Amino acid sequence: MKKKQNNRISRIEVDIQRILSELISFGIKDPRVSALASVSRVDLTRDLSYATVYISGGDSDTLKGLNSASGFLRKQLAGELTTFRIPELLFKSDESLEHLLRIDELLKSVSRSGPSTNTLAEIASILKTDESGSIAVLPHIFPDGDAIGSCAALCLALKQMGKHPELVVAEKVAGNISFMLDGLDVRNMADEPDAEDIGYDLVISLDTSSIEQLRDRRNIFDSAGRTISIDHHGTNVGFADVVYVDVCASATGEIIYDLLIEMGVEITPDMAGCLYTAIISDTGTFKHLNTTAKTFRTAAALRDCGFDFQRINNFVHKNVPMRKARLLQEALSKLEILGSGRIAVSNAIGTDLAEDSGDFDGISDYILSLEGIEASAFARSLGGDEIKFSLRSKNDVDVSKIAESMGGGGHMRAAGFVTKIPYDEAVAKIIEMAEKQL
Repeated sequence: MKKKQNNRISRIEVDIQRILSELISFGIKDPRVSALASVSRVDLTRDLSYATVYISGGDSDTLKGLNSASGFLRKQLAGELTTFRIPELLFKSDESLEHLLRIDELLKSVSRSGPSTNTLAEIASILKTDESGSIAVLPHIFPDGDAIGSCAALCLALKQMGKHPELVVAEKVAGNISFMLDGLDVRNMADEPDAEDIGYDLVISLDTSSIEQLRDRRNIFDSAGRTISIDHHGTNVGFADVVYVDVCASATGEIIYDLLIEMGVEITPDMAGCLYTAIISDTGTFKHLNTTAKTFRTAAALRDCGFDFQRINNFVHKNVPMRKARLLQEALSKLEILGSGRIAVSNAIGTDLAEDSGDFDGISDYILSLEGIEASAFARSLGGDEIKFSLRSKNDVDVSKIAESMGGGGHMRAAGFVTKIPYDEAVAKIIEMAEKQL
């Protein structure tokens, strides 16, 4: 019971930190409050009577301004929190090591955009000091190389720190990236359809922009004592207790590399191989426009860690099963050029050729590579009446907007969604929205 109470207090502290951070940034007009001021942590008494709010990036005038505004801030908290009591607020300067890290991270993140409410320094501090007995690391459904690579590297790092993480997936991992699961504790919920009462103290979601993308693992996330989300998708809605999103990162694997450095983890060849695979997966081996100079620097640093480059290259690029070639053949036989002649659409609905989601990887990109095509859509069955669409574009179409309107998400040039709308109807909506952008 004591542990449950502590978890509850911790979650309320995180909520207060998030709400006050937003208010201090956008809701307080007092000129005494520094623009660099931020909430580094909150200490709440067990009876919820008082909350000590530690402020970094501010001076004594900032503290005076915040304490003067405490009545206003408590009123705003009352409208957001669901607690029986709204605590009295006491603002103090944070002169700890975390304070210095916070300032450094703020200066580094001036050009970063996204729905982050926390910094990598804060997440590193949480992971280093957290004493959770059980940790689950969750990728999104139908995980790609970035999702699995990021999760695998973080799991290996947590194991190095003496913790006991489990990588929890919703389905079989694609064969060409399954090598990254070696040495990990992996739980496949497809093997436990009737599992109940699965509880973890800490759940970390990686490369996932919304809680809907966890699907059948959502109960694991909702029942956790604390949740963390780390992502690089601009469509991320900030659904965890602790959130870090960097839309400038080419891949979530690029962020995890920075996080491991922040935590002081020794990056082993296995970790480096997983993160390198994550990066080449989301950049199309450095072909996509999300590839930056920092991406190359990170890849070079990972290469210096000594992972087996040839092994990874063979797994990812030179291990195509014959069934995947037949799937591409089927998709090309169903290819349609629609709209104004710049949108290519195809599907593999009803096929029984595939063994895992990786068999469909690359088909939408291949269709997009055709001359004169600006956007592509590829669909496949998920079972029942559900269909998964993968969207891609070259120059003028933001497919993330299309996917988001259909309940999905992703990036400007690569996105997707799952729907129960009939195929022809869904295609008509995609064409309509793409044509408007063209």
